Amino acid sequence: MPDSSAGKQQDSNPEFDFPVDDNPHANYRHREPWAALALDNLHGFSIQLACAGGSGAIAKTAVAPLERVKILLQVQQMSSLPPSEQYKGLWDALRRIPSREGGIAALYRGNGTNVARLLPDVGFKFAVHDQFKLMFQPPDGSPLGV
Repeated sequence: MPDSSAGKQQDSNPEFDFPVDDNPHANYRHREPWAALALDNLHGFSIQLACAGGSGAIAKTAVAPLERVKILLQVQQMSSLPPSEQYKGLWDALRRIPSREGGIAALYRGNGTNVARLLPDVGFKFAVHDQFKLMFQPPDGSPLGV
């Protein structure tokens, strides 16, 4: 007759036995169930943080040329450039910036700083939002709301 406890870890307190096959953190032995839950939540939180920060970085990089043109159009009135050399609008700036300032990379100048600022901001915002949704979810499984 096969042993029914073959897939279980043996512990002095059977209330906290975790199946070896079902525990994604088999190297860790937790006496309290909340410790295993906290480790699982930490793993999910870090994945949410990376995904939210990465999607924010991609979105910011996609609109970086427009942001750069907007800033240049706003500050060009304070420069000493003659009016004939100033940008006339969006399309004029998008056409002339790469030829003046060293290629297409000129449109992305300053984007690294924006992305470095944005990663923790957007990442924590979305990841914490999802954690709060899980934390305040009603025990009966009904949706959040009034």
